[in-house]
Amino acid sequence: MAQHIGNSIQDVQASPEAAQTVLLLEKLKDIDGNRIAKDDYIVIRKGVLGLLDVVARLEGRIGALEAERAAR
Repeated sequence: MAQHIGNSIQDVQASPEAAQTVLLLEKLKDIDGNRIAKDDYIVIRKGVLGLLDVVARLEGRIGALEAERAAR
């Protein structure tokens, strides 16, 4: 069975259990909304800030997993 692939980020959905993916989608949808409504400078700035936030969250998760593993 083929899965539907959306035409834009607005068509993409994630299950609530995928918390990091949901956060990333929210950021991408916000960036996409600004792309349509505003100039490129704002979009690039928001994109960079969004990516930095996602990286920080992932680094935090990796750090927590490493600490958990070291405690074993």
